[in-house]
Amino acid sequence: MKRVVDVALCCKGKMLLCLEEVSHCPGELYWIPPGGKVEPNESDEAAILRELNEELGITVVMLVKCGVALRPYRVHQGDWFGDQMVVQHFVAELNVLLPFELRVGQLDACWASTPPAGGLVFPFTEALMTSLRLDGYLHQ
Repeated sequence: MKRVVDVALCCKGKMLLCLEEVSHCPGELYWIPPGGKVEPNESDEAAILRELNEELGITVVMLVKCGVALRPYRVHQGDWFGDQMVVQHFVAELNVLLPFELRVGQLDACWASTPPAGGLVFPFTEALMTSLRLDGYLHQ
């Protein structure tokens, strides 16, 4: 089973979302939190720190695990099928909106309290944002 990590970087009521073409959804652009696959012999914490550095040049010190989900791995023309993946979600609350530089695979990124226009949103991204709103991390 594939292991994946993502992080809700929250600051001043907003969350950092990245626009990218997800490898298992060719040709479709999605707003998703930063994250990626866990490499063999890598901890979830090490994986998310590596992904943040690779994707956006960001380093964070404090991460909190905020949930684990079992998700379908592949999408084809809007239908889920195939393998399952285990997603470890993290949350990090920042005091300042960090500047970031787009890196590997990122077409755009922004701080937002709701998913921006111009791309699709994975259902689990919407669910994560709803949960973060209820917990006070994001503005209503």
